[in-house]
Amino acid sequence: MKTFIITFFTLLISLPVLADDVSPIGVWLTADGGAKVEIYANPTKLEGKIIWLKEPLDKDGAPKKDTKNKDAKLQSRPIMGMVFLTGFEKKGGEWTGGEIYDAKSGKTYTARLVPEGTDKLKVNGYVVFTWAGRTDMWTRQTL
Repeated sequence: MKTFIITFFTLLISLPVLADDVSPIGVWLTADGGAKVEIYANPTKLEGKIIWLKEPLDKDGAPKKDTKNKDAKLQSRPIMGMVFLTGFEKKGGEWTGGEIYDAKSGKTYTARLVPEGTDKLKVNGYVVFTWAGRTDMWTRQTL
């Protein structure tokens, strides 16, 4: 019984440490189900790119392009394969200091990634204050 109690409390104390080890690296389905995103390390910071679109073609049947980008040179780049999450570094149980690019508006926001267990990822994009931004919940996918 004594061994059980010691083991139980050791596991209980370890849970917060284990929670901090949940990584956003992997494939995620966006909240609206419109895209799948692959998050990966490059080389020490996390980045993410679009690897699947529910609607990959524009109204003319051509692959969707980054037409809202403020940089005219980038307006012809395809959305599929586009890196739109950059610069995330681990700080505690979340990844901060990164940016998220919204191709629908052509705007870039400061962002943070917060794992909610192993299968959910809270993605928060904001201008100044995290509470004033937009938060989506993404779902982990398997390949």
